[in-house]
Amino acid sequence: MTVVVALSSGLDVAAIELELGHPLDFNHELKTVGASNVLSGLLGGYTGSYIFSQSIMSLRAGIRSRTAGFVTALTEILVVLLPFPLIAYIPEMFFGSILVMIAIDLMHEWIWALRKKVSSSDYCIALFTFCVILGTNIEVGILGGCLVHVSLVGLRSEAKEMTPKRGEGQELLPDKSQENNVYFAEEKKEGDMDLAYL
Repeated sequence: MTVVVALSSGLDVAAIELELGHPLDFNHELKTVGASNVLSGLLGGYTGSYIFSQSIMSLRAGIRSRTAGFVTALTEILVVLLPFPLIAYIPEMFFGSILVMIAIDLMHEWIWALRKKVSSSDYCIALFTFCVILGTNIEVGILGGCLVHVSLVGLRSEAKEMTPKRGEGQELLPDKSQENNVYFAEEKKEGDMDLAYL
């Protein structure tokens, strides 16, 4: 269960990071989840992770205060403390429609809209992972996606090692038109800066 929570927490942070558009401190976020799970375990509770869908929904609605989190926590405590089962009075069709709506939104976000947010190779890895999960199960799909990603990182680093070495009077410059930063040699002229970018 620890591995599942650690993996899902990392994915949740990545999803929130994509929505925010700027990087988050993964170590801080995972330490927060770890501390809350230790406290929950000591008090006889279950392990858990972020409700990233609520975080993303709040961001899209323009909510920037912690009040939404406190209201959610208070509502959940009240539901537990009520002397009758509140969920028994809510039609099952309501839960089914929410699940379908969440599934459609997630499919749109992670299959269609993702193509504009990541490189083409990362998008292909995401599609591959999705197809393997559909064909087998989630563990095999995530493992397959990780293996393909690690293989591509290895190929990219090998390609960088095969680039020409610096020669006399030459400087290696990154070619910005290439996705994986292929380096090429260019004659260095008098007065040129050591690093120049196209």
